[in-house]
Amino acid sequence: MPPANLKAFLEAMREIEKVSGVDIICFGHLGDGNVHVNILNIKDETGITWKKFSKKIVYSVFDTAIKLGGTLSGEHGIGLTKKKYFSAFTDPEIIMIHKKLKKLFDPKKLLNPKKIWK
Repeated sequence: MPPANLKAFLEAMREIEKVSGVDIICFGHLGDGNVHVNILNIKDETGITWKKFSKKIVYSVFDTAIKLGGTLSGEHGIGLTKKKYFSAFTDPEIIMIHKKLKKLFDPKKLLNPKKIWK
């Protein structure tokens, strides 16, 4: 996230919290714009809110990040949690470059098997 857009991003997270009924904790390396977002389902112990709205909430968070100049990946990469959302929020050309780099540096597919690029 561009540091200049952090305030807008954090304000948007508070709005998503109000609308969705879940808590969102943002932390990380704010000086360089690296924000870790944790969506918590602690207000509804039955899980009903989360089951019904989780996809919408996650898409709202990711869409906000992209609109404010951020990306889904940070210093830790994509990981398993964001894997299923990555292609929806990433330029296909960037994905192609990722896959080519994976093939170049890991032709035997030994590194991080089954993580993101098979």
